[in-house]
Amino acid sequence: MALALILLTGAGLLIKSFVRIQQSHPGFNAKGLLVLHVVRPKTSSEGDCVAFFEQALEKLEALPGVQAVGAVDIAPMSSINRNYSVQVVSKPGWQDAETRSVSHDYFCCLDIPLVQGRVFAAQDGPSGPSVAIVNQEFVRRRLPDRDPIGQGITFWGRTWTIVGVVGNVKLRTLRSEGFSPFVYVPLAQLAQHDMTVSIRTTGDPLQWAGAARRTLREIDPSQPILSVNTMHQLVQDSIGVERFSMILLSVMGGVALLMALVGLYGVMTFAVNERRNEIGIRLALGAEAKDVLILVIRKGSILTLTGLGTGLVGALAVTRLMSSMLYRTSVRDPATFVLVPAFLFAVALLASYIPARRAARVDPMTALRCE
Repeated sequence: MALALILLTGAGLLIKSFVRIQQSHPGFNAKGLLVLHVVRPKTSSEGDCVAFFEQALEKLEALPGVQAVGAVDIAPMSSINRNYSVQVVSKPGWQDAETRSVSHDYFCCLDIPLVQGRVFAAQDGPSGPSVAIVNQEFVRRRLPDRDPIGQGITFWGRTWTIVGVVGNVKLRTLRSEGFSPFVYVPLAQLAQHDMTVSIRTTGDPLQWAGAARRTLREIDPSQPILSVNTMHQLVQDSIGVERFSMILLSVMGGVALLMALVGLYGVMTFAVNERRNEIGIRLALGAEAKDVLILVIRKGSILTLTGLGTGLVGALAVTRLMSSMLYRTSVRDPATFVLVPAFLFAVALLASYIPARRAARVDPMTALRCE
């Protein structure tokens, strides 16, 4: 019972933590998104890359059932990052920020909200002024005291003018506690060979995978597509370790619970058989069946409470080591430390009730003959 309580308490904390991770919003809408990882040859010029991806986005958006298409050099929930030192022209000092090259429809495709200003447009091309969009976290850290629209920022040896502010997006995993400052620039002004194309569809995104592949190969038959996946799956993959830990500890807790209940049932059955004659004499002398039932269940309850008390001490000690595995869940979560012992006690009473009911049905005459 003690081991079962320790394992099930840990499992309960992980389950509660995992539910809260699932409820955490990544900053974009992953539902209905198909993502394709496309890499252009390194021999392609910047202009060739821009032309290929612009043509690809236009043709993909024309497919039936496609609502929007966008491209980014590093997709959300990716283990890769592109971090540069960025300086606000009007303020001294440099600060690291994640930089992304995106198509002008990227924010619309992923449902990343526009907070202030505007998103990129078709006129934000190679010959236009260098423009950028930052996220709310960048504004909070670097421009909390002034209007960010129109401010200049410097990185990559160029000065970019902020034209918009968008919502925060989680970087690598759904369980990230905070946000990183982001700077987005137009694909046409800072092209990359390596891009992730996102396609928002009206149904199951994987149904459009074949059509998307054919469309890209119509533009360039030799174009490789490194991976095709759904954004929902990428989000779920980012918390794969948390899911595995939760399932593993839950299975171990379930096995420990089963062993504890079988053991308790066996002990109580043995005790009833050993006291069969005594119970028969009690019944012959006027004891009622409910008295025998209470007698046996009381014994089982004492064994259960002893195990639970020991397990509770162990759980309080062991769960302290789990703090790094939990997301917005305390290692001393009151609900878990109340519900798990209560559940175990209720199930243990059931395991004790079956031998107790058998004891209450002992025939007094049979017991007296044996005596």
